[in-house]
Amino acid sequence: MSLDALARALRAVADELERDPALARRVAWAMGIEAPTSGSGHSVAGPREATSDVEETPATTIGRTFHPTIVTGVAPDLGVGVPDPFDLCVRLGPEGLREALESLRLGSLRAIVREHHLDPSGRLSKVNDAGKLRERIVQAAAKRS
Repeated sequence: MSLDALARALRAVADELERDPALARRVAWAMGIEAPTSGSGHSVAGPREATSDVEETPATTIGRTFHPTIVTGVAPDLGVGVPDPFDLCVRLGPEGLREALESLRLGSLRAIVREHHLDPSGRLSKVNDAGKLRERIVQAAAKRS
């Protein structure tokens, strides 16, 4: 793994920890660090001391809809995380964007639509045709740039 790829991966992990406080608490707990409680700011205490024989279990989230924010197995020019079609359209042009989106599956294309608010009406969430989603993404990106 190159240093650039490692830096991108660490930035993606940091972004996820900042977006999801429950995940940050679970990771802090797994690392042996006390996670801050509400009202204590962003500071994190040092390693926790064992005070009993019973281990504390991390909090779980029930009923939360899963929204992936990291897309894996894609072309390197798409970067880490959910690709930004507007940035890609500026860098690669509409045809380059269309070509880059070819490597993505339906779920990843839906993540782009959701993350970048390309479907305010909600109609595209029911589309099961990756080609139609690709075209909608390219149209929206070309229109804005």
